[in-house]
Amino acid sequence: MPSRQSSRLNSLAYRLIFGKLSLSSFTDQNVLAPEIQAMMKKIKMEVSPELAKLGFIGTAPIRLKVYLKDGMAITLSNDLAVGNPEKPLPEQVVKEKFMDCSKGAADQEKAEKWYEILKNLENATQEEILSLGNP
Repeated sequence: MPSRQSSRLNSLAYRLIFGKLSLSSFTDQNVLAPEIQAMMKKIKMEVSPELAKLGFIGTAPIRLKVYLKDGMAITLSNDLAVGNPEKPLPEQVVKEKFMDCSKGAADQEKAEKWYEILKNLENATQEEILSLGNP
């Protein structure tokens, strides 16, 4: 089983190369791809002493510094991760994630129906709720 650090490196490498992560990003073929493995060797992750003092506060703040080949550094930071209640994911992103996670469990039409039922669960009928998870 890969370490948490290795999984984070892999995720970041994949994101840097391909721009987006999905469940299919984590197949053995993708994880072990030479370009991903090469990029992982270029990434150094460490906990910022400033952020370590905060402990885990549930907001997932990050500081990211990227060094370019010419020596220039780009620094990025985010004090509140998208997906927190104060900074929710946009509806389209939630739907894309749901549809991606549904692959293999249902065809697109069925997954769309499930999504609509779950999005409006408080108004769903008993029949609709019972249909969830049935391919």
